Amino acid sequence: MTEFKCPHCGNPIYDEETLNCLYCGRSLERDTGFLSRLRYPGPRGIVLLIVMLIVISFIMLILR
Repeated sequence: MTEFKCPHCGNPIYDEETLNCLYCGRSLERDTGFLSRLRYPGPRGIVLLIVMLIVISFIMLILR
């Protein structure tokens, strides 16, 4: 069981799946999946997104 501290109130949270703090109710600012990673992509994520768009556009051009 891992301990995570709330960035707002500093209380420890032991539930790994919770998205809001149990004490203050504010967001824990955790990633929840693929779409949330696209919201704040790092340099690697931006490159991956551009490559995926190029591949999809190429496939659409070929199938046309």
